[in-house]
Amino acid sequence: MYKKLSKNATIGVVGVSNSIKRENKESIFLKAKKLFEDHGYKLKFSDNVFIDYYGMAGSAKQKAEELNNMFKDPSIDLIMCLDGGDSCNTIIDYLDY
Repeated sequence: MYKKLSKNATIGVVGVSNSIKRENKESIFLKAKKLFEDHGYKLKFSDNVFIDYYGMAGSAKQKAEELNNMFKDPSIDLIMCLDGGDSCNTIIDYLDY
């Protein structure tokens, strides 16, 4: 059974594909950040959120490490990915199942 996300829940935000700097999505990111915070959620960002590594949010290994860290963090109630894209499949070999 899934539990409902409560106010004051912590949402882990991680980049697993494209950088938000690609296609200038930073303004959209900031609006979404404000929306979640205005609704009472706490946001915890992975280290690669603002990275632009050739249009991606880091190397495949970096992105997988950040996602793995989010799953291991007991303070995280929900994980949200910044952006989908054609490079998220590059992390598969580095995920800790």
